[in-house]
Amino acid sequence: MCARCPPGGYCVRCAALLARVQGLPGAAMSEKQVQACVREVCKRMGYLHYHTWDSRKSEPGYPDSTIIHPDGGVLWMVEIKRQGETPTLPQQRWLEALSRVERVEAAVVYPDDLAAWVERLGRRR
Repeated sequence: MCARCPPGGYCVRCAALLARVQGLPGAAMSEKQVQACVREVCKRMGYLHYHTWDSRKSEPGYPDSTIIHPDGGVLWMVEIKRQGETPTLPQQRWLEALSRVERVEAAVVYPDDLAAWVERLGRRR
């Protein structure tokens, strides 16, 4: 789970974290409680975690959390739901599109670069 974990096992810190998560009440947890747990796990494991606190003015359906380790690896886009709930149609649309991503590019776009960036975006690949 972290860089200190031995192959095929867990360090003391990660073992304790995993035991704590496994001991949570699951079905009784609210989305807010699950989100707090995800945030804490990411912090303890050294991941960067982004969550929009007030999504009312954001695009509908965008996943709750964006998670990546500073060393790279998997970019996680996570929608959090209470046990038994299903994603809304806009959430399903985002998740389906994200599941088809072939690569991720990161960029800083300045006003002078905007036209070139739009051209790259138009090529889609």
